[in-house]
Amino acid sequence: MSISSSSYYSVSTSTSKGISGLASGLDTESMVKKMLAGTQAKIDKQEALKQQTLWKQQIYQDVIKSINGFYGKYFDTSYGSTLQTNFASASFFDSMTTQVKSGDAVSIVGTSTSALSGEMRIAVKELASAASMVSDQKMSVGKTLLGSAVTADVLNAQFDRTLVLRVDEQNLSIDLNQISSTDEMVASINRAFSDANLSGVTARLQDGALRIVTDSAERKIALGSGSTTLGLKAAGLSASRTAEVKAVDGTVTGNMLQGGHHA
Repeated sequence: MSISSSSYYSVSTSTSKGISGLASGLDTESMVKKMLAGTQAKIDKQEALKQQTLWKQQIYQDVIKSINGFYGKYFDTSYGSTLQTNFASASFFDSMTTQVKSGDAVSIVGTSTSALSGEMRIAVKELASAASMVSDQKMSVGKTLLGSAVTADVLNAQFDRTLVLRVDEQNLSIDLNQISSTDEMVASINRAFSDANLSGVTARLQDGALRIVTDSAERKIALGSGSTTLGLKAAGLSASRTAEVKAVDGTVTGNMLQGGHHA
């Protein structure tokens, strides 16, 4: 079959309307894009979310890498780890000593050239009172206090806690040096009464204060001579007073020695 040259036509000058638009003159490709614009927007949105997810993964990976690096540097618990910065290693603390220097700082100095050095400042909230000693020996400029003026008796007197009570005409010395509570103090006083066969007199605590009460008007109770300052303070009798114990009808039934709150 032969084809006539008159049957040919040229498509070299066709536009982007597409093959199907040649006959109709319509831009079908543009129409298709517009019809699919909504779908393309959804696709672009998902691509953006995908990119955001990739960025988040990269950020998480960087954070995890930093955490692992920090842990490996300061808290490596693997066997034999000897990093200078490893807080989990005993050698980290063994390589440091403390040294107090002038001023308000405590300097931490390494014991070797490879140890780390640092400095900590400690705030002082309250200063301790300086130790002192009082002597009854008179002194003047240029006079030396001899050892004979500072005896064991003098020192013990400064810290002794002895309470002396007078029941009727009998003085009773009570040792309070070993007590650590008010209950022990009351027990020690009552034990002393019992050991001295002094009946009808009892020590007790009432409203936080020590009270020593007799069960008859004839039996008297008072402070005796010889109590130490710390002994009176421990018993709360530094500012004591005596009073009569009376019944409802006014009859005197006993006597009482009462102090303030114990120290």
